[in-house]
Amino acid sequence: YGSFNHMHACQNSFNLMFGGERLFQNSGYYISYNDAHFREWYKHTRGHNTVLVDGKGQTFGAEGYGWIARFLGGKRISYCMGDASPAYGDAGLTRFRRHMVLLRPWTVVIYDDLAADHPAQWQWLLHSARKLTVYKRLNRIRARCRSAQGQVDLLGSTPLAVSVTDQFDPPALNWRGRKINGKIPEEYPRQWHVTATPEETHPGFRFLAVFQVRPVGEEEAFYEPLVIAGEPVWVGDWKIDAELDPARPASLEVRHRDGRSVLVAGQPGVTVGKRTYRTGRTNAAMLVETLGREPLVARSADVFPVKQ
Repeated sequence: YGSFNHMHACQNSFNLMFGGERLFQNSGYYISYNDAHFREWYKHTRGHNTVLVDGKGQTFGAEGYGWIARFLGGKRISYCMGDASPAYGDAGLTRFRRHMVLLRPWTVVIYDDLAADHPAQWQWLLHSARKLTVYKRLNRIRARCRSAQGQVDLLGSTPLAVSVTDQFDPPALNWRGRKINGKIPEEYPRQWHVTATPEETHPGFRFLAVFQVRPVGEEEAFYEPLVIAGEPVWVGDWKIDAELDPARPASLEVRHRDGRSVLVAGQPGVTVGKRTYRTGRTNAAMLVETLGREPLVARSADVFPVKQ
């Protein structure tokens, strides 16, 4: 629907919640409709869990829209793909397709396929109302709320620089004198913001983020992802094979260790057990789960919005 009136410029963004609490969320404060912080952070792309190109966000207006191109749901795996390619106005972005995969119960995979008409500086954003801790050597982010703790491991087409701050730009000034916890502070409470940026500009780029969530009090530790250059990433019982070379067509395959649950996107087919299943095209996704007496085989191809 775009980002006109009260809508935000947040196409392909997401919130990750657990037990009714936001672990990762959009950020900022609605101070006033004409407030600088409201316009340039709270409503702006930079205040959401999505992407900037050359520091530019999405355009405000009905033309800056995104849409859900695919969706699949199974017992172990659920998948959707959002396309925010039209959302960035004259920033030069030509493709932003975000694949999101839920691997039950505790893992979310986000695979971003980006392209521009020029060598661009890509900025991948993540926010939380609570402290975010960055382990720069590992490209790892950790967060915690009252109900859950989370770990994010991030990969890119090339090495990434990951930074964190608890500052807003513009600041969230409490010029209306709102009481917070019985006091009237000069600024609203801090929130935390991570930016992951390639060390050089690129006309195309891919990000792969693996989110693990555990309930507070859960004894099971986070899995240590097995990352070997040029090889699929293993996280627990899941193998995640994402094409990170932007010179090659985007593709994603997620497969359980037992071989009975597989998702593919951007591939013509997949073999599960002794049988090969075909998607029929590369601009589609397919989910195969052989957990019961009858296998679940579901396909989802790009279906464009109908113009009214």
